[in-house]
Amino acid sequence: MDAFLLNKRIDLVDFDDLKLFMLEDENSYRLAVPAKRKHQNLENFQKALLNDGPRPSCVMPGKVEQVKSSRFGVFVVMHHLWAQEIHFDVLDIGSHIGDFGLKAASFIRTHGKKNRVVTFDPSEAGALVPYNIEINKLEGIVKHEMLAVSDMGGLVLFQYRPGHSEEGVITGENQSAAALATTWLKRFQQLPLRQRLMAYFGLGFSALKRLANSGRIATSYSLIARCVDIIDYVARNHAEADLFVKIDIEGHDPRVIDRLLNLLPQRKLFIIFEFAPVRFGSREEAAGYLKRLSKDFHLFDLYYCPNPTRFNRLDPDKLALFTAEVGERQHGYTDVFMLDKRTPAGDQLLKRLAELAPEPDAQMLVS
Repeated sequence: MDAFLLNKRIDLVDFDDLKLFMLEDENSYRLAVPAKRKHQNLENFQKALLNDGPRPSCVMPGKVEQVKSSRFGVFVVMHHLWAQEIHFDVLDIGSHIGDFGLKAASFIRTHGKKNRVVTFDPSEAGALVPYNIEINKLEGIVKHEMLAVSDMGGLVLFQYRPGHSEEGVITGENQSAAALATTWLKRFQQLPLRQRLMAYFGLGFSALKRLANSGRIATSYSLIARCVDIIDYVARNHAEADLFVKIDIEGHDPRVIDRLLNLLPQRKLFIIFEFAPVRFGSREEAAGYLKRLSKDFHLFDLYYCPNPTRFNRLDPDKLALFTAEVGERQHGYTDVFMLDKRTPAGDQLLKRLAELAPEPDAQMLVS
């Protein structure tokens, strides 16, 4: 038993083709998982696996062309890459309980492909991933690394709050009180006017809480984690493959993306990352970052949280408007997908993705 999981309340949750262990005291479990998906019977599930084998993916072979929901847009992209004979591996950086990586692995297994999946997360939620891999019989496809990922290797302090391991972040140098106050004020000033006014009048608890979390003012704990430079890791383990990467590391995403961009001359990249304008110095800086990415990638707004999931292509000439709109959303962020412009039959894929309709995610309920 991993020491991380001692004295923890753990539940088995239904994720359609998968069942995954989650920590009951996690914020995401309490607020985002419907009651009907909680408290699955572990013994019955394992018996079913013995008798019937693993459940197939929600998108079966021969059915990808019929997909109409943006919930399965990532599978549409992967299927297109297979059709174009592009060999890629999946990296799930900041995997939490492994839901993205294991969903991808289930799709890979169902379609009889040989892609490899690696999940990275050194947190207590990450400690559940090996068990989630085992219970879903995905050992032949998925490997979990209890590692942080950045633009350099070594040891890092990984900071998280109990019940919010999905918000774990690599800590930088200790900030002085003045520097921390400056950072706090900058983030406050970037909030929409309505949220600032609510905070001023004592009604904006959620806005203040978000500021405290992003500034790491709230009570938190640190652990010492081993960290890998993503370039070094790829060179050692994925020498020939193109990469399909999901990154969710609480504002550290651009550092890993910029490191990955060094690989563009040798391989194609397909990246999902969390885009939060408040984590940049200004909205202009955030829009400029997207503009730089748009030179080599088609960009899409996936908007996983809050629902609905979508697969909307971004206009490179309207990224400032998009950035401002994201900043006004309930939680102030979205997921952005980067599709390599060198993808064979790219126009065909773009047309297919444009046909996908927004739809709420089936697993999570986000208020």
